[in-house]
Parts: sequence; C-alpha cells; structure tokens
Amino acid sequence: MRIRTRSLPVGDYQGAAQGAQKPRDTVAGVGIAVSEVQCLRQEITTRITLMNAIVALELTALGGGLAIIGRPTYVLAALAAASSFLWLQWMEQSLYTYKIAAYLAVELAPLLSQLAGHPVLGWEEFLRRIEGNGERSRRALYPGPVRRGRRLMHSGRYGEWYVPLLFAFTPPLLLTLYAADTRDSLARLLPACSAVGVMWLYTIISFVLIMRDIKVLNHAISASKVS
Repeated sequence: MRIRTRSLPVGDYQGAAQGAQKPRDTVAGVGIAVSEVQCLRQEITTRITLMNAIVALELTALGGGLAIIGRPTYVLAALAAASSFLWLQWMEQSLYTYKIAAYLAVELAPLLSQLAGHPVLGWEEFLRRIEGNGERSRRALYPGPVRRGRRLMHSGRYGEWYVPLLFAFTPPLLLTLYAADTRDSLARLLPACSAVGVMWLYTIISFVLIMRDIKVLNHAISASKVS
C-alpha cells in the first residue's frame, strides 16, 4: 500500500519552525529576566547592608572624636575628614540603589508584565504612590469607591533625614572641637581646618546634586506604568 504524503513549501517549514521556536524563546527570555531581577535585588540588599555599615562607622568616628576631648586633638581633624569621606561613600551606594530600583520599574517591570500577561514587579511604583500622601496615597491604598473614615499614611521619608543630618553635622562639630583646642599651633591648625572644610563643602555640594538625581529617579519610577 502506498502512503501519500504532501510536501510543505519551504515557507511553511520555516513558519512551523518559528512557531515552535517562539514559545521556547519566550520561556528563555522570561528566565533570563527573572534571573536578572534576582541578581539586582541581591545587589540592592548588599548595597543597603554596606550603607548601614558606613553609618555605623560614622557613629564610631563621632563617638571616638568626643571621647578624645582633653587629649591631643589633632586626631579630630582626621576624623572630620574621614566623616566626609564616609558620607560620599554612603551617597554613592544610595544613588546606585535608586538607579537599580528605577531600572526594575522602568525597564524590567513592563517587559515581564508583557511576557507574563499580567502586571508584575509593581512594588517600586506602589511604594511611591502610598508615600505620595493625599489623593494619590488614597487611590493606592483604597482602589475602590471613595468612602469616609479611611485613614491615610504619611510619608516615612521625613524620618530618613537623620542619616544625612548625622553626616552633615559631624565634620563641623569635630572641626569646632579641634579649633577650640589652644594647645595646637596656629600654623598647624589653619591648614588642617581649611583642607577638611573644603572637603566638607565638596560633600555638601555632592549631596545636593545627588538628591536632585534621586528626585528624578523617583519621578521616573512614579510615572512608570506596569502594563
């Protein structure tokens, strides 16, 4: 018995092969994106841990400076310079953390939402909505009809200023204690205070610029829409 077969045109073979390949490509793409999300989340955790360690070092520098009052106080100038350096490191880690969060919300969240068929990775955008206060926070917490008696949370970011304030006031405090010590010569006092003061001023300017960049990143995250 002869079995009849029908040959497919070359285009049909290519279409069938592409149709079989597309699901595999989609699964592979999702796997790569998920792995990237996990790596970035781990990097955020690592950087936040490093930021906490830097704050601990800053408290150590401040406590050490207060502990050596009454002894040779030229160490206070070194601690003031170290404090400014620690603040620069803390700001760098903080800025990179916001950059990663922006990448997750602006780039990866829409991509994975499209592949998954439903919104995913909406935490960064949701966090900024509930901290937005007012009507924006209400819509995030209570997406249903407007009803009276529903309380809104206030933004917790105001409490985060204690760390920048710690970094900002430690160098001038230590320098003031150093300058108040009359046991050190003026020829040694002026260069040390000038050098540390310039470094502290540079750190303040860097903080203003980084805060502007963080504001831009937060705005981009808030404006992102997970499809």
